[in-house]
Amino acid sequence: MLNVIVWAIVACLCTSAFGGTMNVQEYYTWGIDGDDLNIPEGSIITEAVLTIQGITNWDNNLHIHIVDNPPLDFVANVDNGSGDFFQDFDGLLSGYSYQLVDGDLVITFIQINDENSWVWDIFDYPFNFQLADSSVVSYSSSLLELIDYAGNSTPFGIGFDSDTTDYAFDRMTLELTIESYEGQAEQSFLRLTTYGLAEPDPIVVTSPNGGESYLAGSRITATWTPGEPLDSDVKIELYKGNAAVYTIASGTPNDGRKGRILPDTLTAGSDYRIKITSLADESVYDFSDDYFQIVSQQATPDPIVVTSPNGGEVYNLGDTLIARWIPNGDISSNVKIELYKGNTAVYTIASGTANDGRKGRILPDTLTAGSDYRIKITSLADESVYDFSDGYFELTGR
Repeated sequence: MLNVIVWAIVACLCTSAFGGTMNVQEYYTWGIDGDDLNIPEGSIITEAVLTIQGITNWDNNLHIHIVDNPPLDFVANVDNGSGDFFQDFDGLLSGYSYQLVDGDLVITFIQINDENSWVWDIFDYPFNFQLADSSVVSYSSSLLELIDYAGNSTPFGIGFDSDTTDYAFDRMTLELTIESYEGQAEQSFLRLTTYGLAEPDPIVVTSPNGGESYLAGSRITATWTPGEPLDSDVKIELYKGNAAVYTIASGTPNDGRKGRILPDTLTAGSDYRIKITSLADESVYDFSDDYFQIVSQQATPDPIVVTSPNGGEVYNLGDTLIARWIPNGDISSNVKIELYKGNTAVYTIASGTANDGRKGRILPDTLTAGSDYRIKITSLADESVYDFSDGYFELTGR
């Protein structure tokens, strides 16, 4: 008898998912695989609480059964014309023992007891069990029924049907209290939560998601909100228009992030998207919300970016002006640095200097004072690659 009880503890370590609706005169079961169970020796479940979260239309007419050998996971069953799919299961939990707490239906097994239950043919009534801390648990028939079915090394679980009402709900949890009955007194709690089978949690692409620009041959990092199941890999594909043109990852963990160097042979275009697909269920996928751009290396070289002076600075004529920039583009080539007043080049700071990001020069005192100065830095390898200061700076007399 003790072995049967210990089996029940293990049973509830496994959980299955469902959500959505339970319709009138349809039969639903949540099956848990008894072969996958495990629990430390010398411990026992002393309570089980089933919570149907976010249930709607509650009117006390949902029938809940403890069932033996149901199909695994949450499924809708066909009654094959019998008129009562659960007629062979005696473990009907009384609806009057349910509690509605803040919109959640709570079924506490140890509070549901039937003195005429078949379970008392196996256990004495009332059945009391002493724990390691010398306290005594008085088991109910419903908790012992769960124990008995769990000890058969076959699937066990819970069934649902309604005569009059369709019920909608968000998710289900199974909460367990586990206590030791030998050795040191210990107590632990398990709260198993899962979401519904009605619609798998979606994958949601977060980047690139529209408007980005990438250079062919550069790195692209795909990010997404992982959908269910989390332990499944995903496939990531690059689409141009409606056609897949490149596989970023044929199978990668569903952890929300994957980087890859794009081939430099990709065709330039502004109609690219990525598609991320669950390999466990290829109906679960998502595309970028909008198109992003890929440009060829030849079409658009990396720009030079002026960082200083970049607007708002004040220099005295005769002072040293230090030009700074991000040396992108062909860093092996020299750059030209010019001083502009308005839209006119008025002085050459350097006709050719290393593209290393820094160059200083004393400003001639013959320049005209003004607040409309900028610098322009141009690649000598490709004069289409250049940058101006973002805003004007000022030159003043001494």
